[in-house]
Amino acid sequence: MDKYNSVQSYIDCLAKPVGSLGTLEEWAARICALQNSMQPKADPVNAIIFAGDHGVAMPTSDGGEGCSAYPQSVTRAIIQGLQQKVAGASVLAQEIGIDLSVVDVGVIGDIYDGPVVESASDKLSNGTRNFCNEPAMTIEEVDRCLKIGKDTITKAVLKDSCKVVALGEIGIGNTTTASALIAALTGEPVENLCGGGAFASRMVDNDVIKKKIGIVERALKKQIGSLKESFSILSKVGGAEIAALVGAMIEASDRNIAVLVDGFIVTTAALVAVRMKPSVCNVLFFTTKSAEKGQQVAIQEIQAIAREHNLPVPASPALSMGLRMGECTGALLAVPILQSSTAMIANMATIQDILS
Repeated sequence: MDKYNSVQSYIDCLAKPVGSLGTLEEWAARICALQNSMQPKADPVNAIIFAGDHGVAMPTSDGGEGCSAYPQSVTRAIIQGLQQKVAGASVLAQEIGIDLSVVDVGVIGDIYDGPVVESASDKLSNGTRNFCNEPAMTIEEVDRCLKIGKDTITKAVLKDSCKVVALGEIGIGNTTTASALIAALTGEPVENLCGGGAFASRMVDNDVIKKKIGIVERALKKQIGSLKESFSILSKVGGAEIAALVGAMIEASDRNIAVLVDGFIVTTAALVAVRMKPSVCNVLFFTTKSAEKGQQVAIQEIQAIAREHNLPVPASPALSMGLRMGECTGALLAVPILQSSTAMIANMATIQDILS
């Protein structure tokens, strides 16, 4: 906090009205404090997407709840688009010159070993279970997914010396999972958290939202006796890719790597990570305001935890563009913003410089 405040004081002396660059100033102070340097680096950047299937998204005929407007098989279809470098995140990453990798943590089906998508050797081969009937994961499975996330960050640091990671996710049904996690972690009423998820049309389907609220409420009622602390909550109502994101953020925090947080799902993972280890607050850069209303609840909880532990409070999302695609797209779009914040702090003159 002392480093952060010192940088803020310096930024106030730059040749501009105080606070006039808004979130750019907060990001600059945060990355300077993180790297302990007034010449911070926002390059190299690694974009990493974790993918997994959710038991709650399986059709009811197969023991799931059919929680999404899309069938569970769409998870794999999206991954195939990323493998072929024609999906949304692939196009954005190529445009801004960033390497994109996808880690299969729990996608049902064949193993991936391609140029973009790679299946973790200890992935959850059958995805998670329907948490309306039983815990989504065992404690051992959560440990496996956390380790996959941590090892992915370690590999990125050792291979590319990355300074920043942009984190994203893929997993049909994971807005339902994220809503259940936030409800369990915060006690917020479920109806205040659930949105439309992945729409099948441009119109919000209120019946889909109502169905999702019912699914989450049933899950919480089923698991209520075991929803006591973050790790247990992740096991009972979490997702494989969300657990991997949690592990990735904890490892990034241990290594002082800046984390560009994508939308609703990654923000939910950030809340779990911060509840496990409050110092994770230091590395978080929220990139995009989600259409899912539960995201704001999660961000406010993270900001409260930062204040409680006397840590720099992460700014609200930098972008408000109506994004709801996931797949790291918001985080990728924010890479130039973070790079601009480092350029500002390194190269902008102070008022005194100009006047002297």
